[in-house]
Amino acid sequence: MLVLLSPSKKIENTAPSWVEETPLQFPQERDELVSVLKDYTPQQIKKLMELSDNLAELNYQRYQHFEEDPTGPALYTFKGDVYDKMAIADYNAEDLTFAQGHVRILSGLYGLLRPLDGMTPYRLEMGRKLETAKGKNLYAFWGSKLAAYINTQQPEVIINLASQEYFKAVDKKTL
Repeated sequence: MLVLLSPSKKIENTAPSWVEETPLQFPQERDELVSVLKDYTPQQIKKLMELSDNLAELNYQRYQHFEEDPTGPALYTFKGDVYDKMAIADYNAEDLTFAQGHVRILSGLYGLLRPLDGMTPYRLEMGRKLETAKGKNLYAFWGSKLAAYINTQQPEVIINLASQEYFKAVDKKTL
């Protein structure tokens, strides 16, 4: 079984000190997207992401200092209804091991995150039209990579709890 989730807009690392991060599945792709976003001005970020001036400036600064900002395990960094209802604060090591094997978070910037993958705070929704060398939006950027990765997990069942915006990034023909 593999459960797919969407990320949340609210981000705050609340991981206990005993939780160790795991490496990303797509670090090169993340770096490629960060490189594109570093060239954006606050006004361009505001327009791309439809943000207020304050949020545009925050995200501009995030991308300018991306490598310097601290990381945290994805499951402990996303905040919102879904993550609150998961009662993550009550997880023990066995619960985390299960989640690590069975939960994936779809992400515009990271592609797919496992619960313990270390992530830097960001904002980049999958449906945004961020143009890269691979195409005019993030769906073109990710192409069939996310579905191909899910296939390597060989799940008997996929439970899609992600929004349509995020699940659309999983190429169903490849899956």
